[in-house]
Amino acid sequence: GNGNNGTLINGPLWITGKLGGALQFDGTNDYVKVLDSPSTSQTQKLTFSAWVNQNSLVAGKAIASKSGSVSADQAWVIQTDSTISSRLRVTLGTGGSNNGYTPTGSWTTGWHHVAFTFDGTQSTNANRLKIYIDGTEQPLTFSGTIPALLNDSSRPLEIGAFSTYSRYWNGLIDDVKIFNQALTPEEIRQIAATQTSQRVLSRQELTASIITNLERISEILQKMLGQIQ
Repeated sequence: GNGNNGTLINGPLWITGKLGGALQFDGTNDYVKVLDSPSTSQTQKLTFSAWVNQNSLVAGKAIASKSGSVSADQAWVIQTDSTISSRLRVTLGTGGSNNGYTPTGSWTTGWHHVAFTFDGTQSTNANRLKIYIDGTEQPLTFSGTIPALLNDSSRPLEIGAFSTYSRYWNGLIDDVKIFNQALTPEEIRQIAATQTSQRVLSRQELTASIITNLERISEILQKMLGQIQ
């Protein structure tokens, strides 16, 4: 969306996915490159969301990244941990030392919805970074300090890779979304609960839907009271 069209690098394959078509990555050298744009370079608030299926648990495999070798280009990476393959790691900011880790055993093969939110206006690691698996917020351990601002990286958004360090995904990725806000836990649960290609409602649409339903309930109650009288 927003004109962020990706280029398939080294031939990832389109196959049947979780919500329609997904890309299959070989874990060796293929990925999707999306050129840098304002909508993919969020610095203070960010949500990443995707449906992901890893063929086998392998450490140090990147789901997506917006980062490089130069400090100014290091924004974020989400991947399996480089030492423990059954947990996810999100790295934010410069130097690769500011990380949040899900518990050991929290990550398995098969389809999972994965999301992380970043809110630099918050004051602690636990409030700035949250990671969700299948709509459930994970208890995180941290190394370093999650920064208040991310670098405005000029690197491409890479789906299925952190190519600077040859960390290529081995499996499927579907329905990648990036938001310029830190979504709430309920909003993450709603996305994770989507099992078809139906569009997820925006906050404004959800509010309008709730108001409309309340108005209908009010009308029904008024009619019932009129009949009783």
